[in-house]
Amino acid sequence: MRGLLMKSSPSIFKGWQQRWVELKDRKLSYFKDQKAKFPSGVLNFEHFMCSVSTSKKDSCCFSLRLAGNDRLFEFKAPSPESRDEWVKELQFHISISQGYLNQKMSDNHRKPWRFDTISESQFKMQADTGDILLFRGSQAGSMVTRTLTGSHFDHVAMVLKFENDPDEVYLVEATGNMGVSLNRWLFLRDHIGKGKFYRKVVFRHINFDRGDKMVESLEQFLSEAVGLKYGIGAQKLIKQ
Repeated sequence: MRGLLMKSSPSIFKGWQQRWVELKDRKLSYFKDQKAKFPSGVLNFEHFMCSVSTSKKDSCCFSLRLAGNDRLFEFKAPSPESRDEWVKELQFHISISQGYLNQKMSDNHRKPWRFDTISESQFKMQADTGDILLFRGSQAGSMVTRTLTGSHFDHVAMVLKFENDPDEVYLVEATGNMGVSLNRWLFLRDHIGKGKFYRKVVFRHINFDRGDKMVESLEQFLSEAVGLKYGIGAQKLIKQ
């Protein structure tokens, strides 16, 4: 569900502002306008329990609140009927979310709506062949790579999805000890998090034609690349 809504600004000087709002995969995102590439705020119901309520004073208004947070997100639809549709959809998305089912609180997180994060189940649902994951490692070698490349990340992997195993995500990556290899996300996920090998991972969906020609080219690339030794070292990076 998506459309234009008015949103009440937390600033008393700005009042109501028009925003493009999208509700998808148990997540509400609002944008400055329809052309904006990145959201101004995100309420991900997978991460935190959220409640929705309607206004008694205005039949077009409804509000959202994260459990454990005082911030109130107020929206105004163009009509009472439109408001009821939004509320109905919001209640459905909230009711099937992990935030609601597990009673997750947001009191230990500062402004969680400022970061567009997704849960593992959302990632596995959205990921498609050709998408990429960017990793930020916690090891000394990772920091050296970031310094030499001037990047915020030090490792990248390409996503693969197979029709005969639709619930699993596979990754093609190149590492110093394994070379170019094909691994399950299930294997890599245990190495991500605070105090682990990778402390941060970012998912990037790539828009391109995923037709038969792309599949054939990708299959040829994998047959030639998987198994090759890792060919980039500090000396090559310095020369470049």
